[in-house]
This record gives sequence, structure tokens and C-alpha cells, in this order.
Amino acid sequence: MSFKPNEYFNNQYDPLDLNSIYEYSKKMVGKTLRDLCHPDITREDPNYLEEKDIKKRSGKNFGHYLEKYYFGYSNNNESEADFLEAGLELKSSGLKLRDTKYYSMYVKKEPRLTLSTINNAEIINEEFDTSSFYKKNKTLLIVFFDRDVNDKFEHNIDKKVIDTYLYTLANYDYELIKNDWELIRNKVRNCEAHNLRNRDTEHLESCGGESKAREYKNYFNQDEYCPEPAKNKRFAYKKDFLNNIIDMAVN
Repeated sequence: MSFKPNEYFNNQYDPLDLNSIYEYSKKMVGKTLRDLCHPDITREDPNYLEEKDIKKRSGKNFGHYLEKYYFGYSNNNESEADFLEAGLELKSSGLKLRDTKYYSMYVKKEPRLTLSTINNAEIINEEFDTSSFYKKNKTLLIVFFDRDVNDKFEHNIDKKVIDTYLYTLANYDYELIKNDWELIRNKVRNCEAHNLRNRDTEHLESCGGESKAREYKNYFNQDEYCPEPAKNKRFAYKKDFLNNIIDMAVN
């Protein structure tokens, strides 16, 4: 799907041009979304100053606000990249500072960078180079923001942007991720989607899944229906792989 601006798109960058998008992202460094965005950013959380609301929401929806109010498009879960014409997918990741080095941070979870959905019905017929995963995630614009656990009462629109980074899947990383993707694909082909585990792979993992309302579905392998229904999980870069990207970007 082509880029569709919303009412907050400000014409300060060209959504069809990768370099323009990247340069626009650099204007965020050292600032917060409250500093940069339309005042309407506070209207979705009218009680954002209440402690209970801030504690519950701290950092969780940074990506939603980033897409809607800074880049001016609505969040979507399309199989194509956010900036399709530019071949660019937008992601965000919270970091913590330990001594003098930044690390990925997730509260109550293993650190990871969540990517696109594993569509069990489609991945069985795909090859890596033409897969929806590779097309969507080949080039990422990652916005790193400060998510210090000591600031748990700070609202996500007040999280300071540390840096932005263009990451392209290539060379050695390409081979690592391709191998893990094929392991996941082959497990689905063998009617083992219900047994996908993050420990199956080294760098690219399967995690999470769809909401319970539509969770478990039957799917075909290449010949017949698989006997065990499974939910569509999500791809994610694991902690060590993500921290290597962080080292290149901000450390």
C-alpha cells in the first residue's frame, strides 16, 4: 500500500525519498515528541498527567505516537513497508544506559525488536529473497529513545530521542537472518507452526502472536491441512542481534 498521509503530515519531508525521511528523523535527536509534534498529541491521553495513567503507559506506545504525530501517517500492520516507495520500514526501540553504554530494554520481557507477522498460510510458499519479511524489513529506520526504568512515571511523549539509524540487512547479517527465516519457514511447512519457539533459532525468532479472539487457525502446508491449528506469531530480532545494531548506531 502506498504512503497515505494523515492530518498531521506537515510536508517537511518527502515520503517517497529515503534520504529525505532519514534527514527528517535526525531533527528528533535530543528532543521529545512533545517538543516536536502537534499539541493534539496529548488528546489521545487526556489524563496523561495522572500518575496511574503514566505508570501504565510509560514507553509502551512510543511507536504509535511517532508514526501518527511526527511522520504523519496512521499505524498499520500491512505486509508492506511503512514507506513503500522508499523501501523503508519505521521502527522504534527503547534503550537504557548502563555505565557508558546503551542496551536494548524491555520491561518483563527478553529484549527484542519486533518485526512483521509470520503468516502461516503464506510463508510456506515463499523464498527468502522474495518474501514479505525481506521486502518489509530489508531497510529499517530505527528511532532509539531513552527508556530509563527510573523514569517510570514519565509519559512516552516525554521520552528523549537518543538517535536514529538506517539499518540495511546485508552481507553477514543477511546470511544469519536468512538461515533463521528458513528454519522458521520449514517448521511451518512441516505442520509445526504450533511448536515454534524462540529457542529454535539464533538471531531471528518467532514471538508473541495474534489476539485471542482470532488466535488459532488451521492452515495448509504444501499438500494438505495441518492437523494442529496455530496462531500467526511475529518475527523479531533477538537481544544480541539487536544490541549489535545498537552498538553500530549509538555506542
